[in-house]
Amino acid sequence: MSIAKSRWVLTVFGALAFSAVAGFVVFRDGPSVPEPGAATVGLLDQRQIAQDEAAPDFALVSVRNEGDVLRLSDLRGKVVVLNFYASWCGPCRRELPDFEVISKEFSGSVAFLAVNVRESPADALRILQETGATFPAVLDPDGDVARRYGLRGMPTTFVLDGAGVVRKMGPGAIDAGTLRGEIREVLSDKP
Repeated sequence: MSIAKSRWVLTVFGALAFSAVAGFVVFRDGPSVPEPGAATVGLLDQRQIAQDEAAPDFALVSVRNEGDVLRLSDLRGKVVVLNFYASWCGPCRRELPDFEVISKEFSGSVAFLAVNVRESPADALRILQETGATFPAVLDPDGDVARRYGLRGMPTTFVLDGAGVVRKMGPGAIDAGTLRGEIREVLSDKP
């Protein structure tokens, strides 16, 4: 048997042995189950974001209180304005005050949720404080949710209907008049 063929056989055998051991460990330990009372954090389903389809669900830690985990699906029944932001983003800084005003205008029927992408809790909170934004905000520390939502830049905003279906989506800053119009359009489509 040639040296190259011997190496190939050893490589295949090694891979098979590793797979068998890994499979045994997973089978023996079973699926991981969260501790009772422990909140699951991160992406909760594997769907990709798509217009006119349900938005991927997630649960993320609050920017303002690390003990709180906010879940997107808990907002069902209301129109949701979902905004991805970062403290270094100039357009984010400019639109957050408008989002605050509009969140107050539609407070009974529209929920606002901001998602900070890959920043420290301190930076995520600082921009909210500096712009006067008081609506809920969460941390996406690894950017997993942002990737699932197909972010190509900051800010990016999605408007979901009461069933959690994406009705409006787009990158870039959105002005107050446009956001108001999009919210009214989604509200008027409610069954």
